[in-house]
Amino acid sequence: MKISTPFFVLQVFDVAITKLRFDSLIFYTMLIVITTAIGSICEILYQRNISKFNRTLVIKLRSRCFEHINKLSGNFMSNYNSGDLFTTMYRDIEEIPSILTTSLFNFVSNLITVIGLAFFLITLQFDLLLILIAFQIILYLAQRFYNKKIEQVTISIRNAIGKLNSSAQEMIGNLFSFSEGGLKEFFQKNTIN
Repeated sequence: MKISTPFFVLQVFDVAITKLRFDSLIFYTMLIVITTAIGSICEILYQRNISKFNRTLVIKLRSRCFEHINKLSGNFMSNYNSGDLFTTMYRDIEEIPSILTTSLFNFVSNLITVIGLAFFLITLQFDLLLILIAFQIILYLAQRFYNKKIEQVTISIRNAIGKLNSSAQEMIGNLFSFSEGGLKEFFQKNTIN
């Protein structure tokens, strides 16, 4: 749909306006409206289905992880960082479906767009196609380089979040033990005065 609309606009200028053909102007204008409407409907359906798929996948992944964690030994629970476990269960699992679905649908959409654009460029202007191919190779290499950098930073941020979650969980656990031991009243008396 993204490719067809500019083609129809080009036809409006090349065929309808320059040759003063009112019937062609109406025809191509209607095609533009129809392709835009179809594109909008497809986008709405895509967003609806992708969010439904993401929710279903997150629920399935989390339930499988919970089942697996419940089967692990107590030794694992005492040695493993609870913040990392929390980060994996909630943040990482939530990111997996969006990465998978967005990447898959973007790949298919971009592939269709590239095929359509390549057809237009081969038939209209071949030298521009060669320039775009060279430019895409440069972009691919730059993206690989920066993806490695981003991955390193993401891993360090994830580890920091896991440690922070562990510390917060320990603090909350200690506060609950203080309140059970009668220290809650002690802290309330000292902070009010």
